[in-house]
Amino acid sequence: MKRLAYIGSAAIVALAFSCKPSAAPDGPVLTVDSIALADSISIGLSSAEVTISGQYPDSGATALVDSTRRWLADCLSWGTFAGTARVIIPTKAEINNPQQLLAHLTKKLLASAERDFIDFNSSFPDTRLGYEYQISFEPAFMSDSLVTYVYNAYGYQGGAHGGSVAKTATFAASTGQILTYANAFLPDRRKELIARIRTALWEQYFRPTAADPGAPVSLEEALLINPQELDLPASGPQFGRDGVTFTYGQYEIAPYAAGMPACTIKYADLHPLLQAWVIPLVTDNSYTL
Repeated sequence: MKRLAYIGSAAIVALAFSCKPSAAPDGPVLTVDSIALADSISIGLSSAEVTISGQYPDSGATALVDSTRRWLADCLSWGTFAGTARVIIPTKAEINNPQQLLAHLTKKLLASAERDFIDFNSSFPDTRLGYEYQISFEPAFMSDSLVTYVYNAYGYQGGAHGGSVAKTATFAASTGQILTYANAFLPDRRKELIARIRTALWEQYFRPTAADPGAPVSLEEALLINPQELDLPASGPQFGRDGVTFTYGQYEIAPYAAGMPACTIKYADLHPLLQAWVIPLVTDNSYTL
């Protein structure tokens, strides 16, 4: 069995210094450390690789740091999967020590691959399996009032193609509260919000390629569901500089070939649909990313 050692602490410290967000006049609301780990195993002809890199919350308001760390630890607990079984259950110590958290996840992923390879190779010793796990995460947007994190994962365990998972969360900088569809948007305007997303999905994501050979020429053709039955994405709303991005996962509403359908709606268009407490958060122009 062959293993690759994970990136040394000196390299991690250097990355952490160079990758922190540029500071606003009074400093960013959240600073981050860049962390990374790579490891692999080889058994017979089969091999598995794990690569994880990201920007982990380091300092800022306690509530914000705690909330973003808990969210990232929850994402990591699923690894590269979107199923019903977590790969790990992070401890409080691991949440506060991300290198330990990454090491725990990597160990579990490779141990699972090792068991698969041993079982498979006992019956098919001349057949090669190749597993791959890639995870990355970072703050995609930061202002004086909001911090948005994105988490991307890809896993391949054989077959025609691998699977990707994308998750996002936006946090109120002052409290660490996550902005969700339930608390950020007016419940009695939900149908209107979905209608705006439905229109934007076609105009921004599908229509630009509608003239390509074999491309869907309507939203009905593009989706696996009736467009009138469209619901909000499983991934949370991604608040950014100019608007909110809504991203659907693989197979959530469209075939694998469609990727992850997404659209962005401007704050001006969403203003009537937002809860009153959210409006001041999205009108703050002091951006640090």
